[in-house]
Amino acid sequence: MYECLKNEETEDNPAAWMQENHELCASTVAALVRIGSTAVPDLISLLNSENKEDRSLAAITLAKLGNEAQVAIPSLVTALQDQDEYVRKFAAAALGEIGGEALSSLFKALQSQTPLTRELAAAALGEVGIAAVPRLVEVLNTGNPATRQLAMMALAQIGPDALPALPELVDALEDEYPNIRSQAAIALRRIGPKAHSTIPALTEALNDSDPTVRSSAAAALGYIDSESDTTVSALVKALADPDPRVRSSAAAAIGSIDPGIEVNPVLIAALQDADPSVRQQAAVALGEINSEINIAPSTLIKSFESEDWTIQRNAAENLIRIGSKALPYLQDALRSENLLIRRNAAYTLLRLAPESDLLLPELLRALGDEDAFIFAFSLFTLDNLPVSTEGNNLQIAFAVVEAYLNLFGYSFDIPSKSGVDRPIVCSILREIDDGAVDRLHLSCQTGGRAWAWVGAMFNQQSK
Repeated sequence: MYECLKNEETEDNPAAWMQENHELCASTVAALVRIGSTAVPDLISLLNSENKEDRSLAAITLAKLGNEAQVAIPSLVTALQDQDEYVRKFAAAALGEIGGEALSSLFKALQSQTPLTRELAAAALGEVGIAAVPRLVEVLNTGNPATRQLAMMALAQIGPDALPALPELVDALEDEYPNIRSQAAIALRRIGPKAHSTIPALTEALNDSDPTVRSSAAAALGYIDSESDTTVSALVKALADPDPRVRSSAAAAIGSIDPGIEVNPVLIAALQDADPSVRQQAAVALGEINSEINIAPSTLIKSFESEDWTIQRNAAENLIRIGSKALPYLQDALRSENLLIRRNAAYTLLRLAPESDLLLPELLRALGDEDAFIFAFSLFTLDNLPVSTEGNNLQIAFAVVEAYLNLFGYSFDIPSKSGVDRPIVCSILREIDDGAVDRLHLSCQTGGRAWAWVGAMFNQQSK
C-alpha cells in the first residue's frame, strides 16, 4: 500500500518523479483515499519523512481526503515551511481543500509577529486559489498596512481567479502607502485582461508621485492589453519619465499592446536612452509592433553598437524584415571599424541568404576578418548560397574552399592556417547548424564545394 510513498530514491523534482511514476502513485493515493480518515495518522507521519517524495505524496493524499483530514491541519501548516517548494505547494493545496479551520489557520498566520511566517502564509493562500479570495478581500478592507500588502500579494499569485477583488484593488491604487499602491497594480496585472475595467484607474496611476507605482501601473496596462489611444498616449508620455524603471515598463507595455497611434518615433528615440533596460525594451517593442518596418536601416545598424545582446538581435530581426533594401547599409556595416557592428552585420546577412548573394565580394572580404564570429557567419552564408556559374562565381567557389582549407586543412590534426581560432569557429558553426562542421570538413577532404561549382560551369559550357 505504501510502496509509492516509501520511495527510496530522492529526486531533485518530486513533481517530475511523480509524473514518471504516475500509475503507481495514482493507485496508491486512490487506495489511501478509499481507506479514509483511518489513513490520516500514517500520512501525518509521512509529512515528517526525510524523503521529499513521501512528504509531497502525503500532502496530495490529505488534499484528496479533504474534510476527513481535519486533524492534519497543524502538520500541514508546519509543512508550509518545508525546504522543498513542491511540498509547500501541495501542503497549501491540502489546506485549501480541507477549508474551514485550515483556512482560518492560514489567515491567523498572516497576522503573525514573525515576518517569515506571514510571508509563507500569504504564499500558501495564493496556492489555495479562489477559495481564499473572499477572506482576502476582507483583509483588504480591515487589515493593517502589512497584512493588506500580503493579501494583495496572495491575490496576485491567484491571478485571474482574483477577479472579485477588483473594486478593493482599484481603491488600493489610492492608498496612502506607496508599496500598497504598487502591489495593487501588480495584482491587477496578474489578473490580466479580465481587469479591463480598471484601465482608467491604472492610467491615472501613471501620474503617481512614486516611481515604483508608476512603473507597476505601466506594466499592468501592458498585460491587460489595452488598445485605447488614451492609454497608449499616456504610455508614450511615460517614456519621458525621469525614472528609468518607468520608462522601461512603458516601452514594454507599448510592445505588448496594439497601438492605434504612431509610436515608432518615440521608441526609436528610446533606443538611445541612457539606461540599458530602457534601450532593450524599446528594441523589443519595435520588433513586436512592426510587421512592416519603416525604421531607417542606419538607425537599426547603430543599435548594433549596444552591449546588450537583446538590442542587437532585435535590430537584426528588423533589418531582416526590411530585406534587400537593407543590403547597402549592411555592406557599409561589414567595413565598420566597430567590431560589434561588423559581427552583427555578418549575422544579419547569414539570416538574409540567399539575398546576400548581392554582397558576395563583401562576404569574401569578411573571410579575412580575424574575428571568429564574422569569419564563421560569412563562411556559412557563402556555403549556403546556390551554386551558380554567372559572373565571377567560380572564383568565389575556390575562395570559399580555400577558406575551409586554411581553417581545417585536409585533417583536423593539421594546425589552422587561418587567423581565427579553429575550435571557436567550430563551436559557432555548430550553434548555427549542428552538422555544419562535419559537412565543411568533408568539403575540405574532397573539394566537394569547389567541384560542385566546377561541374555547374562545365555543364553549362557543354550545352
